[in-house]
Amino acid sequence: MADLTTKFVGLTLKSPIVIASAGITETIERMEKCQQYGAGAIVMKSFFEEVISRRSPTPRFKIIKHDLSKNKTFTLFSYEQASEWDIRRYAQEVSNAKSKLDIKIIPSINCTTDQGWIESAKILETVGADAIELNTSCPHGSITFRGKAVEETIFNSVRLVREAVSTPIIAKISPMITSPIGVVKELENIGVDGVTIFNRMTALEIDIEQEMPVMHGGYAGHGGPWAIQYPLRWISEIRPNVKIDIAGSGGVSNWQDVVKYILAGANVVQVCTAVIINGYEFIGELINGLEKHIDRKRYQTIDDFRGKVSTRVLGTRDIDRRKKTIAHIDYESHVAPCVSACPAHVPAEAYVRLIAQGKFAEAVNAIRSKNPFQSICGYICYHRCESECTRKLIDQPIAIRALKRFALKWADKTGYPIMGNDIPVAELSGHKVAVVGSGPAGLTSAYELVKMGHSATVFEASSSVGGAIRSSIPDSKYPHAMLDREIEYIKNLGVKIEFNSALGKDFSLNDLKTMGFSAILLAIGKNVNSELLTGIKVTDKGVIAVDEHTGATGIEGVFSAGDSIHASGRSLIQAVADGKRSAVYIDSYLRNQQFVPIPELISVSKRAVLVRSIEEPESPRVDIRKIDGVEQTLTEEEAVREASRCLACGCGVGCGRCHQVCIYSGVDLFDDKYVINEENCDGCGLCVEICPNEAISMVPIKG
Repeated sequence: MADLTTKFVGLTLKSPIVIASAGITETIERMEKCQQYGAGAIVMKSFFEEVISRRSPTPRFKIIKHDLSKNKTFTLFSYEQASEWDIRRYAQEVSNAKSKLDIKIIPSINCTTDQGWIESAKILETVGADAIELNTSCPHGSITFRGKAVEETIFNSVRLVREAVSTPIIAKISPMITSPIGVVKELENIGVDGVTIFNRMTALEIDIEQEMPVMHGGYAGHGGPWAIQYPLRWISEIRPNVKIDIAGSGGVSNWQDVVKYILAGANVVQVCTAVIINGYEFIGELINGLEKHIDRKRYQTIDDFRGKVSTRVLGTRDIDRRKKTIAHIDYESHVAPCVSACPAHVPAEAYVRLIAQGKFAEAVNAIRSKNPFQSICGYICYHRCESECTRKLIDQPIAIRALKRFALKWADKTGYPIMGNDIPVAELSGHKVAVVGSGPAGLTSAYELVKMGHSATVFEASSSVGGAIRSSIPDSKYPHAMLDREIEYIKNLGVKIEFNSALGKDFSLNDLKTMGFSAILLAIGKNVNSELLTGIKVTDKGVIAVDEHTGATGIEGVFSAGDSIHASGRSLIQAVADGKRSAVYIDSYLRNQQFVPIPELISVSKRAVLVRSIEEPESPRVDIRKIDGVEQTLTEEEAVREASRCLACGCGVGCGRCHQVCIYSGVDLFDDKYVINEENCDGCGLCVEICPNEAISMVPIKG
């Protein structure tokens, strides 16, 4: 069990947590709560010699939120003044606390005259104060902010108190001084027992509408989580150079911050803002977290790791400046739920976000990048993408299918080529592939194979192409003219189509091999006739038996896809996905490459997306009008408004934060995702820090 016992300025504390001077330590009742939850000591709310500072205005607290994109922090801006008591009443509270509580009581004083410092300190020593903190740096009015010879005035005041009392004294200093280490060394020479590093800074906040300072109309103190790094920096340098004790102060928001202060060299850690905002129970959370950390690290006491980092801070000339790592984006494990849910992994997030930005042409390009039958999907797809939309957990899912249809209709109206001729095609391989069947699986596979550099010929038993799309979907629900246009595009890309060519009647599998086809894909639909497929096993459910991953049959070089390998009916998009998958494995077969599983696209955590979108207001989904049961196309205004509801959950186009911030051109766009340009990446690590999905890591440079 961890031992949190701590020595500080000659006192033995049960823990290193000291509650800093504020309203939360003003009275016995409040001090008792600090004791109840495990604090080792309290610094009482300061006594001020200057009477005007004993009365606080109302209101006197304001939380200023700092939102930079998705990065959020805050400042506690406050004008809480000193204790309302004179020194006699203040000393009485110290005396009462000493008689009733076990916790160490450290009163705090702030004076403006030499006599005030001396008399106040003597009175507090008389009533039994365990130690006295000299508040030379209050952001609401102190030596630090009164001009003149600031540091000399601090030294003089501390010297006066040191000569007047034997009680341990602690000087609380400001971060706004010339040389913190020089000041602390001189304070040690004067004879202080400890220093508090640092007090809060004085600040100004402005109401830009009223064009006035906020709250009380003047300067105030400000603190918050952002404040911790500066005291850590100075404590780590001061610790090896002095023997007096150090209280770290500023920015503590969790137990990890307490550990950081101790590692830097602090003897105790003062906490204020976090207790003000979270209540006294927060002290217990700090204690519990610290104990568990010590046990997990197998330390016995706090002394086992105090100051450990102060000897490990490298100097300017010691830092290793070699380029050793570059960024890596793990796209496959951090895609949007809509992309992961789509069997063909169509980049829904990309085209939705592009529509939101009014980039309709780019949206069309994204739509046609993954699937030659995108216009059909804009009408009849069962849109699993919408079922998995994270926005659904806030109000309603994005109308993804309607947005796709809008983009395609926009292209029709403006003459933008939906089926452009700019699809990249690999260098010709010299291999020929026969695709039997012209349904969506067969045509998609032929389309992909041509893009991979192979020659593909589709054999269709009838006089028309399209399979179940044409035969089972009425023209009123989906215009067949759009299907014809997409088939024409596939043909223009280089896919050959042989009509009225039926397997078993006009040719056999052996005939195809004799004709020079290096591979064959069977996409012949439902209810397979086993008599047509010599050497290929057909199950009692009427489907071709294949390897569940690759789609390979029992015959060398023969694959199958679509309804011919599935007992249950397949949707259009599932058939397209089958076709894409079969093309990948046929390509590997033709190139004599080992079959490598196609990476599964894993969705980002919806919970994490919701957490970072916690302030996203509810927004109604667009009303999709229907005429005679047929959905109508959205207007531009409706489409942009609906697409703007997207939370941009996953990696790739739609997020693009890494691409936006990289000044080295180290992030390239490849299709709908971003990849690291290893030549340009400078290894700075900024993309790792700003990635909302934590999808980027730094990896060693190869070689």
